[in-house]
Amino acid sequence: MLFNVVLVGLFAFAVIIRPTPIWNPQYVIPIVGMLLGNCTNGISLTMNNITIALVEQQREIELYLSFGATSYEAVSRLLREAVRSGTTPILNSMAVIGIISIPGMMTGQILGGSPVMEAARYQMLIMYLIAVCTFGVILMEVWVIVDVGFDSSHMLRPERFEKAPVRLNFGGVIWAALQSCSFGRTRREGGVRFESTNGNEMEPLRNSDVDVKYVAPNGRLEVQPMKETCGSSLGDALVLNGLTRSLSMEDITKTRTLFSDVSFTVGSGEISLVKGPSGCGKSQLLRSIAGLSPLDEGSISLEGLDWNNGFVCKSDWRKSVRYVTQYKVDIPGTPIDFIRRVASFKSWQRDPGAPTEREILKSTSELIGQWGLQIDCLGKEWAVLSGGESQRVIVALALASKPRVLLLDESTSALDLTSKTAVEHSVYDLAKKNGLKIVWVSHDNDQLERMNV
Repeated sequence: MLFNVVLVGLFAFAVIIRPTPIWNPQYVIPIVGMLLGNCTNGISLTMNNITIALVEQQREIELYLSFGATSYEAVSRLLREAVRSGTTPILNSMAVIGIISIPGMMTGQILGGSPVMEAARYQMLIMYLIAVCTFGVILMEVWVIVDVGFDSSHMLRPERFEKAPVRLNFGGVIWAALQSCSFGRTRREGGVRFESTNGNEMEPLRNSDVDVKYVAPNGRLEVQPMKETCGSSLGDALVLNGLTRSLSMEDITKTRTLFSDVSFTVGSGEISLVKGPSGCGKSQLLRSIAGLSPLDEGSISLEGLDWNNGFVCKSDWRKSVRYVTQYKVDIPGTPIDFIRRVASFKSWQRDPGAPTEREILKSTSELIGQWGLQIDCLGKEWAVLSGGESQRVIVALALASKPRVLLLDESTSALDLTSKTAVEHSVYDLAKKNGLKIVWVSHDNDQLERMNV
C-alpha cells in the first residue's frame, strides 16, 4: 500500500496537479486519504477471497498441480475471482460518478466557488488515481499471498494460513450455554436410538473400515509388487529410498509418524500395491511421490532423475507423475474444458512429445466408451456427473495424458464390479503397452486379489 500510494501520489503531484510547494497539505492530505481508504477496501476484499480459496479449494488446486500446472496456473481461476471481488466496488463507483452520484470532493469544490468543469476534471483525476492505486495494491497483494501459500517447489502449503478463532458475542455465549445444558436429549442415527441424561451426547460406535485381510504388521503400510519384476533397470524405474513422513499434532510439541524408511522400486510395466489400515499414511505416500506433500527424509527418483535436483521446474515432475484420488471432481466447467486447460500448461508446451488436446480427447473418449460411459458426458459439467462417472472420466484423463507414473488412490471406489474390472484391465494393458509405472492403493479385497493373480 505504501509503495503504490507513494508512486501514484508522486505522479499526481509532480506531473498532473503540480502544487506549490509539491507537499502542499491542501492537496496532499485529502488525495492521499482517499487513496488509502479505497486501497484498504480492495485489500480486505481480495485477501479474504484468496486466503479462503487457498484453504478450501485445495482439491481443485492440487488437481491442476497433479497435471503439471505451476502454482499460478493452478490458482488462476481463484485469482481472477479474488481480483474481481476487490476491484468491483471501485469500478462500480466509476460507472455512476457524475451521472447518479456526485462525490463529496466535487460537491465541496462547487460550493467553494470552483467552476463546475474544473471540479469535474479533478474528480475524474481522483477516480483514475484511486483505480490505479487499488489495482496496483491488489495485484501486489495477490502475488505476496500466492508466494506465501506455495513453497519453492510449487507445493501448496495451506497450513501456513491459520483460521481465525470464532469469537462469540453475548448472544452466542448464551445460546452455547443453553445447548450444552439441555438434558434428556434423544437422537437417532442409522436407526439406533441414543439417549443422554448427563448433558453429553453419546456418540455411536462406528465400524472400522480397516481391511482385516490386508492389515500390515504393526499398523504400518506395506508395498507389494503385483508381479515379478520385468527386468527393467533402475534407470527406467521409479525408485523410492528411505521415505519418512510425520504430521504435527494439535499439541505442537508432538508429532505422529505416518511412515518411516519406506523404500521400494517400481519398474516399467509394473504395478505395486500399497496396503495397510486406514490412517497409516497410504495417501500421504502417494501425495509425496506426486510432489504434493513434503517429506521429512528420503529421496525419490524417476528414470535416473531425482526430485530435488533432476527437475529445474517441479511442474515437469508432476506432468510425468499423475496422482488420481478417490474424490469426485467438482470444479467449474466440463471435462473438455479441463483437457483444454491442461494442454495449455507451460510444462506441456515445453514437451514436444506431450499429447495434444485432440489426442487426449480421443483417447479419453475411447476409454470411457470401454468402461460403459457415453461420450457426451465429456461435455457435461463436472458437478452434474455422478461419483462413478467422475471417477471413470478422471482415470481416463490420467491415462490419456500419458504419464510415466500413475498413482491411484482408491480411484475406483465408487464403481460397480463390472466397471471396476473394465478399468483394471485397461490400466493393466496400458501399463504393459506404454511401460507405465503404477502404484495402486485399494481397500477392496476382491480387487487386490484380482490384480495379484
